[in-house]
This record gives sequence, structure tokens and C-alpha cells, in this order.
Amino acid sequence: MIETENVLQQINQRLDGLEVQVKNIKTDLEDPVKDLKTDLESQMVDLKSDLEGQMNELKISQLDLKDGQQQILKVIS
Repeated sequence: MIETENVLQQINQRLDGLEVQVKNIKTDLEDPVKDLKTDLESQMVDLKSDLEGQMNELKISQLDLKDGQQQILKVIS
């Protein structure tokens, strides 16, 4: 009985140690994960802004082409 209790106590101590290690690992990973999330969010905002700018440029180019086309049609007719 005493041997079984000793084994159980050792197992519990090891489990406690593992629990502490897991908590430490979790704590160590939290900041890098937060940093990555922040970086990704920032990159997404930048990409969205870039894409919106490109879309606006395309719309302006499209309007310029339509105006040019109308002027050509006026000259032809």
C-alpha cells in the first residue's frame, strides 16, 4: 500500500510539473501570437488600402477611355 501511495504521489508531482511547463509554454507563446496577429491585421489594412487605390485608378482610367472614345466618335461623325 505504501509503495502504491508513493508511486501515486510521484505521478501527481510529475503531473504538477508538467502542468507548470504547459502554462509556461502557453505564456511564452501568447506574446508572439499577439504580435503576429497585429502584423497580419496591419498588412491586411495596407493591402485593402492599396487595392482600393488601384480600383480607383482603374475607374478613372475607364472614365478617361470613355471620354476619349466619345471625342473620337464626335470627330468621326
